[in-house]
Amino acid sequence: MKILHICSYYVGSLVYKKLFESLDSEGRVNKQYVLVPVRTHYHEGKNQSAKTQVKFIYDKCLNKFTRISFLYKLLRLVSSFQRNPKRAEMLQGCNIIHAHTLYSDGYLAYWLNRKYKIPYVLSVRTTDVSVFERFLPHWRCMTRRVIANAQCLIFISPAHKEAIEERYANYLPRTLLVTNGLDEYWISNAIRSPAPERSKVRSGIYIGEINANKNIKRAILAFFQAADDSDATFTVLGGEYSTFSAIYGELPEMLRSRVDFISRTDDKQRIKELLRQHQVLIMPSFMETFGLTYLEAISQCVPVVFSHGQGIDGLYPEGMVGFSCDPRREKSIAAAILNVFKHFPEGLIFESKNPAEDYSWQSRAQILMKNAY
Repeated sequence: MKILHICSYYVGSLVYKKLFESLDSEGRVNKQYVLVPVRTHYHEGKNQSAKTQVKFIYDKCLNKFTRISFLYKLLRLVSSFQRNPKRAEMLQGCNIIHAHTLYSDGYLAYWLNRKYKIPYVLSVRTTDVSVFERFLPHWRCMTRRVIANAQCLIFISPAHKEAIEERYANYLPRTLLVTNGLDEYWISNAIRSPAPERSKVRSGIYIGEINANKNIKRAILAFFQAADDSDATFTVLGGEYSTFSAIYGELPEMLRSRVDFISRTDDKQRIKELLRQHQVLIMPSFMETFGLTYLEAISQCVPVVFSHGQGIDGLYPEGMVGFSCDPRREKSIAAAILNVFKHFPEGLIFESKNPAEDYSWQSRAQILMKNAY
């Protein structure tokens, strides 16, 4: 099988690379082409894989104007593909096109399907649901066509699946829930009961990039409201306080000494140690396609607080691994944290295996091969 991936957000996330490499190890896949539209030459070659059967084609066809006009973006994508010298190589013998977003990638896949009769599947991500669906309602007529002509519609988040199915109920092809996978490190180091180094005092942690979408300040304030303990502490693993204050402003003076800011790290051992020391992971993002950090925390028996309608919401019954909240309301986040303290005083405890162990990248690739392609 030969697969053409269209992946506009490839340079910003390693999850795609993990998926492509896992597909490469499947016996039926003998060639993958990954078309990566980029805005600058700086992004060309980023996140390249060493797998010889995965070939990346970076195409500088995007610019600042494509961020303003969706129509202009589509025209640039289509015209760039037509001029691409690798076009024939990508399409020759291609069995399936996988568009990794519903909108920009999916619209290009639809055009290729109309022109070259190659079937395509679509993945739906948070930008599709929370940005494009919200701000481009006048494109929904065309979106119906893109969805209806797909071979399969793939969802990463149960919450996004529910939203799209409700809006496009009469146009849906076969649908499939295939979440992102978890790095093998976390599966190998998953535990069934809290680690002995777990803090005895109230302690919360956030792990990830410091940006406005992650809603970090509200998470911190809600944590201390819920903890109601003078010894309580909060850790932000992902950057310096100067970065945080530039985005969110200063923390109240009485809290500043109780919040520890740690520079971003890719050291999984270090991240694991920090997770095991804390009582709750709090990440009430405004938008979250899936959020592998939640699963990493669950693998270490750390309960999680997450947002309604985003990320892992709907993946587990409410209260199984943590609690959801309204990310725009500090009181809702605090209530979710209080529920964690009440229902998981010792942390997550699993009788058999840790549920995070079910999310290997290889299992994601196998589901796609069996049910989507």
